[in-house]
Amino acid sequence: MTGPARTRGWSSGLAVMLAAIVAAPAPAAAGPPAAAAQAQAAPVQAAPVQAAPVQAAPVQAAPPPATAPEDLISLPAGAGFTVLGRTLEDKTGQDIGRLVDILANPAGQPLAAVVDVGGFLGVGTRRIAVEWAGLHFTADAAGPHIVVELDGDAIIAAPEYHNDQPAQILRAPHAAGP
Repeated sequence: MTGPARTRGWSSGLAVMLAAIVAAPAPAAAGPPAAAAQAQAAPVQAAPVQAAPVQAAPVQAAPPPATAPEDLISLPAGAGFTVLGRTLEDKTGQDIGRLVDILANPAGQPLAAVVDVGGFLGVGTRRIAVEWAGLHFTADAAGPHIVVELDGDAIIAAPEYHNDQPAQILRAPHAAGP
């Protein structure tokens, strides 16, 4: 036997020997000679030795910094939803594409939604930028929806968005709410 199998056998044997040493009774204090003679006459029985399982020390994470309640804003469940990765729909409920990025001005206000459109399973897709003010956020029993008042012709004609070039943003009609 060579290599890792031999090493495992050696380390297992070492673990058993160490466990036997730890489990062995401590030598008795010097007592009367009769007790020593009786101990020598009694047969010695070895206790079964089992390797003790190795346990890693528990890792304790540092407690989170204390945050005063006034530093938190509580958002009830269902009061908001994520936007990135959501499907953008036209007014008839047809999928236009997937929202993959948001363009914002220096103050952090959203200006446009970057949407992957066209293609099949990610092949042949292209990105377009759609004006943020033209998006309408709704929800129903099926969940939240992002709707834009665009038709297929406008999407096909929209210039492709490249993040390393000036953005050409498709102006969406600003329809009155849903």
